[in-house]
Amino acid sequence: MPKLYAALDVSLNKTAVCIMDHDGRIVREVEVVTCPDAVADVLGAYHDQLERVGLEAGPMSEWLIRGLLNHSIDAVLMETRQAHKALSAMTVKTDRNDARGLSHLLRMGWFRPVHVKALSAREQRARLAARQTLVRQVRDLENSIRGLLRGFGLRVPVRLGGRWSATVRSLVEDHPSLATTFEPLLRAQETLREQLAIIDRQVRNAARDDKVCRQLMTAPGVGATVALTFRSTIDDPHRFRSSRSVGAFLGLTPKRYQSGATDRVGAISKVGDPAARVALRGGARAADQGQQVVDLESLGRAGSAATRCQARESRGRPQARRHPPSHVGDRQQLLLYEPDPSQGALIGSVTHNRSRVRPSADDGGSKPLDTWLHLTVTPLWRSALPTYRTVSCGCHAQTTNRSKIRRSTNSLTITAQ
Repeated sequence: MPKLYAALDVSLNKTAVCIMDHDGRIVREVEVVTCPDAVADVLGAYHDQLERVGLEAGPMSEWLIRGLLNHSIDAVLMETRQAHKALSAMTVKTDRNDARGLSHLLRMGWFRPVHVKALSAREQRARLAARQTLVRQVRDLENSIRGLLRGFGLRVPVRLGGRWSATVRSLVEDHPSLATTFEPLLRAQETLREQLAIIDRQVRNAARDDKVCRQLMTAPGVGATVALTFRSTIDDPHRFRSSRSVGAFLGLTPKRYQSGATDRVGAISKVGDPAARVALRGGARAADQGQQVVDLESLGRAGSAATRCQARESRGRPQARRHPPSHVGDRQQLLLYEPDPSQGALIGSVTHNRSRVRPSADDGGSKPLDTWLHLTVTPLWRSALPTYRTVSCGCHAQTTNRSKIRRSTNSLTITAQ
């Protein structure tokens, strides 16, 4: 019996099904209701011949896959961006042609499978998404009230917490018309706050009952929301061969374009889950607010490198030092010392006119600067403001004018404030 490949192009109400043999001949094309039972009725007649069943990852894809699994039909999720690029070559786009194109990808094997998350992970993400919706609605409503009151010269203070509604009522009590106008908005804000508190308790309880989340919350800056977001995003850690793959999965690794003599390394790809990147960035910001970190913008880029460095250190491997010499702007200088500037010797400096960083003569000029500026498990630059002195695990840096030190995973730059 010839091997058959079935592809599903899923929409909200209808699903186009295309069954194709190994040589690309179409066996059957049909459109059914978007329901696992209806799709299983079509595929059931070819159950013994089906080599692979696939569909694009989408909002209803996991529900269909779980439903088909109840009918003993194992389907695979196909990565959306890759499938979209392949199908964009077709001049006529219809659901029928999309199903045909997906069938060709299945029989050729030119697709990237997507992990199907467990039902518990999907439920956690739904809870977190509902919480984020309430947070966004509360913020938008409060900002609208602030903007409307400014037209009357009334300014709402910041960081009011639970006193927000009472403060606004006190501001408008001398304006009878404003009091009646803003009362419905204030009641809506109070109701949203109450519901947000309820779902916050649900998130905390879910994180407390999960062993992995409790372990993640032992790290500084990681609370229930960050831990639960990361837990539900990773789902099954055994599907990653190494911790290096986690950074790429979250979109924290740089993009690259190479063609002929052109070879460009860009910013992070951002192809992963944006909610996980936002949560990790917020956790890093909360962890380092008390440490007066100079550059909070580089925390997201440094996250994946920190994970890789930690894994390498646990295996006893030396850290890779790939930081190229950096450049600085005009008329600025950076002096590099050993960890204690009062006792250590000057080991390097950055001068004006965009000169390269070079080791000083005290070290004999035999070692490159990135010997001291290597990335460690905590690749953050701690600042003792407002002197702009920055201490890292390998060196001490001090600028001679009011400039801002900015540390990323690839280079060290100085930007004037």
